[in-house]
Amino acid sequence: MYFVAVYVGFIAAGTAAETGVMVLNFIDIESAKLREQKQAPLTSLEIKEAVETATALRVRPVEITAFTTMLSLIPFMVATGADVTQRIVVPTLGGMLTVLVLTLLVFPVLYSLVLQFLEWRERKKLNTPF
Repeated sequence: MYFVAVYVGFIAAGTAAETGVMVLNFIDIESAKLREQKQAPLTSLEIKEAVETATALRVRPVEITAFTTMLSLIPFMVATGADVTQRIVVPTLGGMLTVLVLTLLVFPVLYSLVLQFLEWRERKKLNTPF
């Protein structure tokens, strides 16, 4: 009984890490493309554009991953006689919803702030105004 609960936790944690890394990787790719085109540090507006583009490209895969994981947990939640599993599955479903919101909204915003700081520091090194 406890082994199933542990595996459910591993699935949720792995899915959360995978989706977060996937979105941040696409943001890096988009910002690198813009930086290569411009041949200079990016402005805040350009970083925002890269984050929006990359996140928009990843909405569907992230949603599909989260929803299929949540859908696969429903049989464990409604099963009778599996109290330990039910106690693990319900928080895992809530965690997957939280991961979905964090991955598509919070992480891109925080990462864009980090990118803006890094680009500001690069512009300061090069003494370019904007």
